[in-house]
Amino acid sequence: MNSTNLEQQKQIVIRFLQQANDYADHKIKEYQSMQQETKKITWQSYKEFNEHAIRELAGEKLNHWFTTIEGQ
Repeated sequence: MNSTNLEQQKQIVIRFLQQANDYADHKIKEYQSMQQETKKITWQSYKEFNEHAIRELAGEKLNHWFTTIEGQ
C-alpha cells in the first residue's frame, strides 16, 4: 500500500470518528438536559475512546490495521 493511499484511508476513518463525536456531543447535551447522568457518562466515554483512536491514527501506531485489510 502506498503512503498516499494509506493516508487517504486514515483520513476517511478520522472523519468518520469526528462525525461520531459530533453526534456524541448532541447526545451528551440531550442527556444532560434530561438529568440522565449514566447515559451522559456513557456517551462521554465513547467520545473519549474515539478521540484516543484519532490521535493514534494521526501517527503510525495503527498503520498495520490498514495493511492487514489491504492484504486480505
